[in-house]
Amino acid sequence: PRQVVAWPFPHDDDSVSPNITKRMSRAYHDLCPRAFMSKATAMLRHHSDSAQFTDGSPPSLCNKKNSGHVAPHVASAADDKRMASTLLRSANLARPSIQNRLPRSNHHDPSSYPRFENLSEIGTARNTIERSAWQTPRVRRMKRNGVAFVPRLSSGSHSKTVLITGGAGFIGTNVAHHLLSTGNAVIIFDNLSRPGTADNLRWLRDEHGARLEHVDADVRDAAVLRRAVARVSRIYHFAAQVAVTSSLIAPREDFEINAGGTLNLLEAIRTCDDPPVLLFTSTNKVYGRCEDLALERCGERYQACDEALRRNGVDETRGLDFCSPYGCSKGAADQYVLDYAHTFGLPATVFRMSCIYGPHQHGNEDQGWVAHFLRRALAGESVTIYGDGCQVRDILFADDLVRAMMLAHQHIERCAGQAFNIGGGPANTISLLELLHQIRDLTGVRMEIELRPWRAADQRFYVSDAGKFRATTGWQPQIGIRQGIARLWAWLQTQTGSASLDAALPRAVAASGPAL
Repeated sequence: PRQVVAWPFPHDDDSVSPNITKRMSRAYHDLCPRAFMSKATAMLRHHSDSAQFTDGSPPSLCNKKNSGHVAPHVASAADDKRMASTLLRSANLARPSIQNRLPRSNHHDPSSYPRFENLSEIGTARNTIERSAWQTPRVRRMKRNGVAFVPRLSSGSHSKTVLITGGAGFIGTNVAHHLLSTGNAVIIFDNLSRPGTADNLRWLRDEHGARLEHVDADVRDAAVLRRAVARVSRIYHFAAQVAVTSSLIAPREDFEINAGGTLNLLEAIRTCDDPPVLLFTSTNKVYGRCEDLALERCGERYQACDEALRRNGVDETRGLDFCSPYGCSKGAADQYVLDYAHTFGLPATVFRMSCIYGPHQHGNEDQGWVAHFLRRALAGESVTIYGDGCQVRDILFADDLVRAMMLAHQHIERCAGQAFNIGGGPANTISLLELLHQIRDLTGVRMEIELRPWRAADQRFYVSDAGKFRATTGWQPQIGIRQGIARLWAWLQTQTGSASLDAALPRAVAASGPAL
């Protein structure tokens, strides 16, 4: 069976409650052969004399930040005795499963499995299993990468079911289409609040039918989210408030969705017996406005004065500098995901993404500027640009991003607990003015431009250095700017007359420019 990762104790929501009887009752009713080692022994270690269980244990079994075990919360001697008795009964119910997980030399005829007579014997069995698991090649790689994981064998349930929060959005639709096309069942968790999401969901249903399930809900609803998480083995977390401009208008809502919704998801994952693999999409805005970068204007674009930065782009060693409410909320979520990976051993990784474009992108004045410009050209509309139009981004086509996400899942033992800058890189950079020229060359449309002052949190220059992810997985972009823009233009032409396109193209005299 495949291996997944487990977290160091304590991992249960109730582990901080002083009500031991309630906790033990819950553990007794929840325990099954598959879950015993992840729940019962964690609670056993949490509440018992830890010294008898730590001898010879793998180093990851301690919380890195606490470097030790939480002291037991024992209200009385009677509660302590009741706790021990409950765990012992549960251990013996699960005894055949536990015995089968010991190294081959310790296997016995099932009819002659010895009963656990005391808590110390349970601890010995647990340590034997963990030490054995720690020696597998996959776990040794995780240990070298500094991720405090304790692997365990999965039951294999839900192995092909994937949850995508925000799955009816632009990126979610492309990821869902790929997963459904390769035989996976997909649950899309999306409240369809953004223009175009209903069209995307309808298209996915027409293409894939019954393997697609839609949960119409918001990531701020922790109970509904928890039920969805319990059914899957993999999660792509895209649900978010995505625009800097919107965060400036409603910062509290921005925080509740981006930071609060992500914390709801992490807590739901933390309570699973087999934690699903998580990929979270963060943003280059966690690096701030990058005002310290020395730039020079070259024609219709800015470029870095530093040769190494111009050649490679911004890597992950750059310090975080959250800017704008959007940058703060996404940055907080970014750091929560990484911390939960290290503190609780969740198999989670973070993509700090630059500008993504491609089919099913219903870009507007707040987000999705490449698609926004093309839509305006298709409708014969003018565009408003904030700044001088020479600001530069690296752009990445959606198909290349989907490949990167699949590779991150395949290499989760090396990616877990790490953040990666993801974008088109120096080979796929473009300024706003250069994009307008490409649109003119492609479509024959010369768009009128109105320039307005720079806005808060705008970056003049940002280019991703994806070298860390390339070294980890072998990934690199394959679709260049001209090819990608042509493919997006072709898709947009098939959408002419749709309700989502009309909604994205208001016939305003002065349209707002894109958020970059």
